[in-house]
Amino acid sequence: MSSRRAHAFTLLEVMAVVLMLGLVFLVMGGLFSRIASTAIDADQTETTRRGLLLLDRVARDLEGATLVEKPEGVDPLTHPWLFYADSRRGRDGADRVKFDSRTARASTEHASDLSVVAYWVEPGDADDLRLVRWISPALPESLDRDFPRSDDEGAQVLANGIARFGVRFIDEEGALVASWDSSTLERSGQLPVSAEITLALRDERAPEGERVFAKRVVLPMRPIDLEKALAGKDGEADEEEDDEDKDGCVTVSECVATNSAAFSAFLATQPDPEAIQAAVDAASDQCASVALASLGIDLGNCK
Repeated sequence: MSSRRAHAFTLLEVMAVVLMLGLVFLVMGGLFSRIASTAIDADQTETTRRGLLLLDRVARDLEGATLVEKPEGVDPLTHPWLFYADSRRGRDGADRVKFDSRTARASTEHASDLSVVAYWVEPGDADDLRLVRWISPALPESLDRDFPRSDDEGAQVLANGIARFGVRFIDEEGALVASWDSSTLERSGQLPVSAEITLALRDERAPEGERVFAKRVVLPMRPIDLEKALAGKDGEADEEEDDEDKDGCVTVSECVATNSAAFSAFLATQPDPEAIQAAVDAASDQCASVALASLGIDLGNCK
């Protein structure tokens, strides 16, 4: 009678199998972790790209802002040129901005490149806001501070999921203000020197649930005085008087040339030195004590 030997796994074999399975799970876990991390990084990169694109869109329009000074004695209600910004939420400056801009391309060879542009935020889905841009190819017939609606012609919802949006302005004296109205007595015929744009997008992974983007832009164009331009020789005489007034100050170009090393050192610390250089070039003939201060540049001895 033959005996049969029972076949079974030894303890050593069982331990080897468990060890192999552990290694497999460890490798797979690391792989899944890397995949998840890559997906999160890609999502964050897309959020960053989206925020920067929105900032650039607002900045391009603001850089083209233009204004014609109100002629003396003209009723302000019949003067259509306007730079207007107000705040309804008050945290980051004006959340509604409306102005004339020369950034739009003309539709025909002889058409004007001037347009009226407005930005504002309004309630969106859930607790989010949405950013709206509106553009009109022609000035209104008279002063118009009203803002259009998002369903009006020319309006476009640029983004949903906005947490905050605001623009603050720097005036000729270097003061930071949260609103602007070029039709009032205080700001009559004036444009800001520069603007600070703040935009926050909803992001549950970011601190406080939002990802914040900010950018400072310089408004290189100054208000146009048509009355002086049309005055011919008298206007030229007025310009000569203005030049004489400026003779007592150091210009931006003179200040930068005298302090080239300090200016180069300042540029090296800036995240966007090309934009700063362009702003300085645009203000080259202005008094350094005012223009450089508005850009946050202190070269010391340029009074």
